[in-house]
Amino acid sequence: MILQASLFDDVTGDLLFPVLYRVSSQETSQQILAELFSERFWINASDGAGGIRTVSTASGGISSQSDFPKLTDYWVEFGPNLALWVAKAAADQGFPDLSLKALRRDLAF
Repeated sequence: MILQASLFDDVTGDLLFPVLYRVSSQETSQQILAELFSERFWINASDGAGGIRTVSTASGGISSQSDFPKLTDYWVEFGPNLALWVAKAAADQGFPDLSLKALRRDLAF
């Protein structure tokens, strides 16, 4: 039996796991956190609410123009949990300012 593989190139919140479990180097962890805290992952509504996307806007088919996240780019049930895990990873890596950013944005949503 021959298996056919498909390339899955979405940039997702799964980037977090090497940082969270401390298996990435400090340099790689910093690069991952920089991406996870970029505007490609965070959404802000005009009313001040916000949260983290599970899929980056750098991934194909994701719209960053809307104040209201679409089901395809933000899972309401997973997003808040992702923000808390991102906050923990940032704190563990010595970035309390990023951790606080994640917590404030998560609690505002």
